[in-house]
Amino acid sequence: MIYTVTLNPALDRFIVVEQLLAEDTTRVFSETPYAAGKGIDVSRVIRELGGQSVALGLVGGYDGLQLEGLLINAGVMTDFTRISGETRTNIILREQAKGRQYAISATGPEIKATEIGMFFQHVNQVRDMDYLILSGSLPRGVSPNLYGQLILAGKKRALSSFWMRMEAL
Repeated sequence: MIYTVTLNPALDRFIVVEQLLAEDTTRVFSETPYAAGKGIDVSRVIRELGGQSVALGLVGGYDGLQLEGLLINAGVMTDFTRISGETRTNIILREQAKGRQYAISATGPEIKATEIGMFFQHVNQVRDMDYLILSGSLPRGVSPNLYGQLILAGKKRALSSFWMRMEAL
């Protein structure tokens, strides 16, 4: 099985307006939520190509539940670790009249050491891992060393899975 990791996922809100009006009310023409993050995008592409993967990462709050629900509805399998902070929300604003688009990207929650520990333990318990794909930015509170630790854990899991398949032959 392919596992993808998005440690700093986002719920993107794609908003379309006719025209931005300074110091006046701008009416929203349409709003579409979208589950975003580099690893999530990889899982989505794998699904579109007919494969299967599991999206891993850190999600919290109402926006985290909505993000996961959007992925499940799109046929992407998920197994996220819950955090106490709210999943970040990005705003992508499209101004139709001028053909402009604005992206406002949030930093997201600060991740606690215990939450990283829970996530790492979760990855270590995966038994059917053939590939582990690490993508995207790190959230606040997470050391870049985590990617190295996840690579080691992924190698152990993939090697273990390989030998189990070989024994079955």
